[in-house]
Amino acid sequence: MDHGVQDHLTKFCILRPLKRASEVAYQLLDIYLLLGAPSILQSDNGSEFTAQVITELKQMWSELVIVHGKPRQPQRQGSVERANCDIKDMLIAWMSDNDTRDWTVGLKFVQFQKNSSHHTGIKCSPFTALFDADAKVGLTSSSLPQDVIARLQTEHDLLSAVFHPNPVEQSSEEAEPVPVSPISVRQEEIRLQRERESARDAQFQQAERMVKRSRIIFSSVQIGSNVTVPIPSVDRGRADLRNIIGVVTECSDNELYTIAVKGGILDRKYSETNSMCVLRPCIHPLMSVQIRTFPCVKMRWTRFHKK
Repeated sequence: MDHGVQDHLTKFCILRPLKRASEVAYQLLDIYLLLGAPSILQSDNGSEFTAQVITELKQMWSELVIVHGKPRQPQRQGSVERANCDIKDMLIAWMSDNDTRDWTVGLKFVQFQKNSSHHTGIKCSPFTALFDADAKVGLTSSSLPQDVIARLQTEHDLLSAVFHPNPVEQSSEEAEPVPVSPISVRQEEIRLQRERESARDAQFQQAERMVKRSRIIFSSVQIGSNVTVPIPSVDRGRADLRNIIGVVTECSDNELYTIAVKGGILDRKYSETNSMCVLRPCIHPLMSVQIRTFPCVKMRWTRFHKK
C-alpha cells in the first residue's frame, strides 16, 4: 500500500510505499525532519488513528507539538480527492509505459511529475509554490541546445559549453561580470510577492467553488437517514458490491456518524467528507433498524451477510 502526505497550502505531495500501517509515524518523521513539521495533522483514517500516529511521533521527537484536525471540510476534500485520483491514474500510466509492475519505483516519478505540474487552484506548480523555483531535471532544464547536452561528459565539458559556446567567434577578452542592480533585486522580490498573493487568492476562489459544488451534490445527513457506505477494496472481492446501504444511528460532536447495516453496527465512525468513505444519502428510504439489538461488526464481515 502507499501513503501520501499533502500540504494544504502549496498542494505539494510526498508519496511513500508502506508495507504496514505501523510505518506511518516513521515515514512522517523522516518527512518532517526534512521539510519541517505542520501544526495540524489531517488523516482520512479517523481521529483515533491520527492520535496514535501523533503519540508515536512525540515518542521519537519529544520537542514536537502537533494536533490532529477535524474531519475535512468540503473545500479541502475536493482537492484531496482529485489528487488521489490523479496519482492513481498517473501511476497506472507509468507502469504501462515502462512495462513494469514495480509500482514503488513509479511512485517516485509520479510524485515528481505531480509536484512539477501546473495547478489551476494556486496558478503555479506545487514545487514552485514551496521552493520559489521551477523543478529541474538536471541540464535537460537548462537553455543549452540538446545536441550540446548530449555531448557533455565531465564538468570541464560543461564549463566549456557555458563560457565558450563558439570558440571561433569568442573574443580574446573575457567578458566582465554584469553587476546586479539593487533595483532589479527589488523588482524580483515584488514579482515573487505578487505571485504568492495571486496563488493565495486563487486558492480562496477554488475553496468557494468547492463549497458551492459540495452543497449541491451532498445533502446533509441526519440521524435515521439511509446512506451508502463505500466498501474498501481490501474488504471485498471482485464480484462483491462496491457499496453497502446503512442507516445513521448517531452523530458525534465532530460530525462523525455511527452507521448500522444489515447484520450489525459498523465498528468505525464515518464522516460526510472523508475521501475514503463518503456518505451519500439515499433519495428514497430503503431500510430501518433497531439499534439496540445489533452487535458491533467489521466492514469485512458484512460481505458474507448480504442476504
